[in-house]
Amino acid sequence: MKMKYTVTIRETLARQVQVEASTPAEAEQVARQLYRESRIVLDADDYVDTTITVAPQQPLCSGERKVPIGIQ
Repeated sequence: MKMKYTVTIRETLARQVQVEASTPAEAEQVARQLYRESRIVLDADDYVDTTITVAPQQPLCSGERKVPIGIQ
């Protein structure tokens, strides 16, 4: 009998950037601001890794429905 499984596919993107700052904390703040403003945008060229995991199967209780995270 076939069962339903929840499979998570996670891709990791990473890029090193240089910013001018007086302290490491300020450098992080500058980078975060640039990222929020979409002045740093990661794309396929920044691909690092993919992981695929299968969650342990759990039976649904009566009336319960599964909703993917981030979709409501």
